Amino acid sequence: FFFFQAEDGIRDFCLSRGLGDVYKRQQHTSDVVSLAVCEEDGNFFLSGSTDLTTKIWDVRMKNPALNSYEGHESAINSVAFLPKSTKLFATGSEDSTVRLYDLRMQKALQVFRDKSNQGESYDPIYSITFSRSGRLLFAGSENQQLKVWDVLGNGEILKHINLGHSKLIKKVAISADGFALASADPNGKIIISQPCLLYTSDAADDLLCVDLGGRRIFKKK
Repeated sequence: FFFFQAEDGIRDFCLSRGLGDVYKRQQHTSDVVSLAVCEEDGNFFLSGSTDLTTKIWDVRMKNPALNSYEGHESAINSVAFLPKSTKLFATGSEDSTVRLYDLRMQKALQVFRDKSNQGESYDPIYSITFSRSGRLLFAGSENQQLKVWDVLGNGEILKHINLGHSKLIKKVAISADGFALASADPNGKIIISQPCLLYTSDAADDLLCVDLGGRRIFKKK
C-alpha cells in the first residue's frame, strides 16, 4: 500500500487491485498536508490537515478513520509515529507547537514550545521526526534552526542547532541507523549532519547530548 491526498479525499493504491477510494467518506474538511505510516504496523497511518485535526486510519476497517484529534490552533504540517510504537505520535503545526498524543486519549500528553524566541510568538513548525529510540524530538521551523526537545521533559526546548540553512527548514528526517539527520530548505539545499549522537539506544538516554558535527551540503544547480 501507499497513500496520497487527492482532491476528493485520501486514496490508497495497492498493486494487487489498483486505485482505491475507501477514505473518501471520512475525509478531512480541508487540505491534507501531512501523512505518516506506522513502521511497526503498516495498517495504521496518520493524516494532518489544515482543518486543525489529525486522524488515525486503519486500512483493514470498513470505516477506516478510527479517531480524530484536536488541539492545534492552525494547520498541522507534519505528523510522525514514535519509533517502535503503535500508540504514540506527534504533530507539528503552524501554531508554533508540537504536541504528543496517545491514540487512546483525546487530549495531548505534552505540548512542546520554544519560549526562547525573544518575543517572537510566531514560528511555524514545518517538519518533525524522532530519534531512533524515541527520546528526542526534532523540528524544522521558520527560524532556520533545528529545534530539539526531550520527549520525557517538561515541554521546554532542549537545544537549538544552527545547521547552516539561510531559509526556513522545510523537512527533517533521521536515517534508519539513527546516526545521520537530513534537513532541507526552499532554496534547494539539503544538509546531511553526521556523525550524530541521537539517543540511538536507551543506554544513551542519560548522556543528554546532541552532537551534529560533520555536515555535507547538497544544493540544486
